Amino acid sequence: MEETGQKVEVHYQDGHIRLEGYVADIAQLSQIEAITAREEPYPISNYLSIPQKYLIDTEITELKNTLLILDKSSKERDNLLLLENQVLNVELAETIKVLHKIKQNINEEVESFAKQSTSIKNKMASSLEKVFSQSTFYQETSYSLSFESLNLFVGGKAKYEAKAMKIIQRNFNKYIEVLEAYSPYIESIIIEGHADSRGDELANMTLSKQRALAVRRILLQSPTLKFYNMQGLLDIEVLGSHEVISKDGIEDPIASRRIEIHFELKSNKALDKLKKIIRE
Repeated sequence: MEETGQKVEVHYQDGHIRLEGYVADIAQLSQIEAITAREEPYPISNYLSIPQKYLIDTEITELKNTLLILDKSSKERDNLLLLENQVLNVELAETIKVLHKIKQNINEEVESFAKQSTSIKNKMASSLEKVFSQSTFYQETSYSLSFESLNLFVGGKAKYEAKAMKIIQRNFNKYIEVLEAYSPYIESIIIEGHADSRGDELANMTLSKQRALAVRRILLQSPTLKFYNMQGLLDIEVLGSHEVISKDGIEDPIASRRIEIHFELKSNKALDKLKKIIRE
């Protein structure tokens, strides 16, 4: 075995066997001990060693094998990540397509709602202008009734003047007669409560709310509103002193503490919601 760089000596000493020398690797060391044990009945003391060169070679070989395994594992991991990225890219592309389609559909709905709303409003405007052509209360630009010329409320109070309220009731009934034909398209009929700028903001908001509610209680008793079963459409909006009326740069307190009435279309509400979805 010396020709292979290995040397094994077997010595008998005090009733046991002593193995000495050196072998190429750990496997051979164990094999020699096993063979000796089968051939000899004596206890064995194994003093065989492995030269440093062979240990280093063995470690290098094991390290190379480990690196190969790690390299293979790394490649498999990279392939897996690549596959996952490809799947994610495909899913992302499909999701983007779906989102673009949804946005396109929403845009089409917005356009359809806008056309419908414009068409309905034009018809309503034409009908309202015929009925209120001689009225100073009708506002053509907003299709609303504004009672700023009536001295409806005393300053700082929600109590109304009876004669002025009668005028509001008559005009409101005429307004409802026109709107009734379009009631399926109407979201609400709104009574706006206003105040002049005297007093603080909170007090003015409270006061304008009380005024709007007072007028609503009266208008809910309208025979015309009841006949067309439109009471559920009547709502209020509180504006306080945010929209005071000025003349020649000076606030007109009587005109400012007023009531206005306008309608809101269902299509307008839906249109606002759809526009919000598109923006988001």
